[in-house]
Amino acid sequence: NRGVLAEYRSLARVQSELAPRARFQMLQASLETQDLAAGHEVIEAILNEFPPSGYAQRGLLLFAQAMDEIGDPAEARQVFTKFLTLFPNDPLRPEAELAVARSFERQRDWPGAVAKYDEWVSAFPTNSNLPRAEYRRALANFMADRETNALILFTNFIARFPTNELAARAQEWVGDFYFRASEFDDAQRNYQF
Repeated sequence: NRGVLAEYRSLARVQSELAPRARFQMLQASLETQDLAAGHEVIEAILNEFPPSGYAQRGLLLFAQAMDEIGDPAEARQVFTKFLTLFPNDPLRPEAELAVARSFERQRDWPGAVAKYDEWVSAFPTNSNLPRAEYRRALANFMADRETNALILFTNFIARFPTNELAARAQEWVGDFYFRASEFDDAQRNYQF
């Protein structure tokens, strides 16, 4: 990939079609080997050399997600914020905003996660990731010691998304809520669902 970038600088078609793809592949390789320093270098080159390309948006989001998973969630949030600043109307914006909420979870900043999930649900009520966001929102409320809010959110989740793969987990959480409260009849009823 470096050869394509170095040897064919004078060929416009190579630079416009192959060079962005080569840089993106270099980014993927650096992230696969968990080399965040190399990934940072490559993503900066992509942003500087090919800003209007789809590779810039996907690459920056991919880099931020890798930083969140194998690096520092707070730094990842800065990269997600950069994505949101550079590409405010990009179709990947909901995914980036959702990843910001998850980064708060990774840091166990539950009030921060709740706030971001609340914002996300209001901003993207028709997005295909809504069930996942609503489930994570309910769970973050529980982790933030807002158990009554979590009960309401999980109960609403079950009603709104009864066939979703997370509905059974939500139902189990509701059963656990009543079990912890020593309301065993309600717990048993919810477990049976």
